[in-house]
Formats: sequence, structure tokens, C-alpha cells
Amino acid sequence: LGAPARAQPHVEAALALAREHQPDTFYKPQLWLVASQVYQALGRTAEARSAAGAGRDWVMAVHDQQVPEVFRHSFLQRNQTNHELLSLASRLTVS
Repeated sequence: LGAPARAQPHVEAALALAREHQPDTFYKPQLWLVASQVYQALGRTAEARSAAGAGRDWVMAVHDQQVPEVFRHSFLQRNQTNHELLSLASRLTVS
């Protein structure tokens, strides 16, 4: 919403909570996507890459281990959060 400095403490609190708790009210990759976007807007490229990389790794692990073959393309491309997160990670050249 154009207020990344205001969002930053909330993102960091959510990231800290997510290390120990599995959220049940939102899709976890949304957290990494928003965190990466906030850090990117603040010019904190290393943190943006880290958040995008963590999200990308989670999405790909779920894709490889849990998603049936017939749904894999949809999981990566039609799920808007996954698609945006993977695209952002790619743009940030996460390795």
C-alpha cells in the first residue's frame, strides 16, 4: 500500500512467528512474497532475495513432494501467489 517502512515490523514479526508456527489463516508463501516486496521497496536487496528464496524453496519442495504430476503446472502457474513468488525470486536472481 505504499508504506513499506510501516509494513516492515509487521513482516519481521510474521516471519519470526512462521519459524515456529504453521499459519492456518493464510497461505505461507504469501508471507514470503509480501516480505520480499517490502524489503525490495526499502532497498534491502539481500533480505528481499532471502525471503523470495525461502518461498521459492518451499513452493518447489511442495511441488516435488506433494503435488500430483497432473496438477504441477497449475500449482506453479495458475496459483497466483506461487507464480508471483517464483517470478520475483527469478528477477532477484536468487540462486
